Amino acid sequence: EEGEEVMEYGGRPYCRRDFLELFAAHCSGCGEPLTPEQVANGECVQMGAGLQFHRHCVKCAHCSVDLGPDSEETAVLKQPEEQLYCKKDFLELFAPRCAGCEQPIEGRPLKAMNKTWHQDHFVCQGEGCGKSFANGGPDGSQLKAYAFDGMPFCEEHYRSRVAKQVSGCSHQACHAAKDVAQSIKSSHS
Repeated sequence: EEGEEVMEYGGRPYCRRDFLELFAAHCSGCGEPLTPEQVANGECVQMGAGLQFHRHCVKCAHCSVDLGPDSEETAVLKQPEEQLYCKKDFLELFAPRCAGCEQPIEGRPLKAMNKTWHQDHFVCQGEGCGKSFANGGPDGSQLKAYAFDGMPFCEEHYRSRVAKQVSGCSHQACHAAKDVAQSIKSSHS
């Protein structure tokens, strides 16, 4: 069209729209080209691994809260999708959940008994016990966790649980479990 700006690349002329579509960086939020004017005026920001955004497009992919450079929120980049999330939504949507409290785990989780735990939640589930298997006993020794119904118990509470469950049962497997609990008891008495 007459009067339209012509831009050149590689010795070939392009209209502005085609030039921007073909050769300019595109916003990782909206997908539109980042114009040279927007870049020069500070209307664009780079986040993480080469992702570029219009300032107004830096938002959480889940809740749309502003994650731009002036925001109080912490932006977390989800790979390989290259999507930004606020820290709260990232943890809620993608972080492993603790088997003890069912809340997202921030940081390094503890893996035990085919489950994932907060370090301070991998404790005996016996009523009022709370002995930590992750941090060891008072003398620094490692406490052994006994699994019952998929949850960790110290030896004392494990024995009492097994004894309660098998006391009135006539199944052979239950009596075998009772015998194991009795042998644990007698070997430590």
